[in-house]
Amino acid sequence: MKSKSLKKNLELNKIKTSTSKSKPNKSKVIRHRILIVEDNPDMVKIYKKILSEKFDLTVAKNIKKAFEKLSTNNIDLIVLDIIMPEESGDVFLTKLRSKKEYDKLKVIVVSVLGDIYDQLSKISPGIICVTKPFDAMELLKIIKEVIKR
Repeated sequence: MKSKSLKKNLELNKIKTSTSKSKPNKSKVIRHRILIVEDNPDMVKIYKKILSEKFDLTVAKNIKKAFEKLSTNNIDLIVLDIIMPEESGDVFLTKLRSKKEYDKLKVIVVSVLGDIYDQLSKISPGIICVTKPFDAMELLKIIKEVIKR
C-alpha cells in the first residue's frame, strides 16, 4: 500500500514539475551582451558598476582575448578602449571590420584620446566615440541608443 501511494505521489510531482516548466515565463527579459575590451582593471570595475544591472558583460583585457570572446559568445555590442597593450583598439577595429561575421557588429570607442573620430570613421563609418572621463548616465544612454539601432 505504501509503495503504491508513494509511486502515485512521485508521478503527481512529475506531472506538476513538467507542467510548471512548460509555462512561458513572460517576465523574462532579453539581456543584451556587451563585450568590454579594456586593459585597465579600474575602468572594468566602473563599466561593471554602470552596466551590469541592465546587460550581460564579458571582459577582454587585450585584443587577442577579445577575438576569443567574440568567437565563443553572442555579442551585441563592443565597448572598446583604443589604448591597449600589444595591439591598439584601432588595429582591432580594422581586423574586426575585415571579418564578414563581425563587419556589422556595433562598437562604441571609449578613449582618453580627444579627437579620434575622423581617423576611426575611415575604418568604421558611423562609429560612436566617447571621451574619457565620461558621464556614467550619458554612456548608458548612448549604449541603449546604439543597441536599439
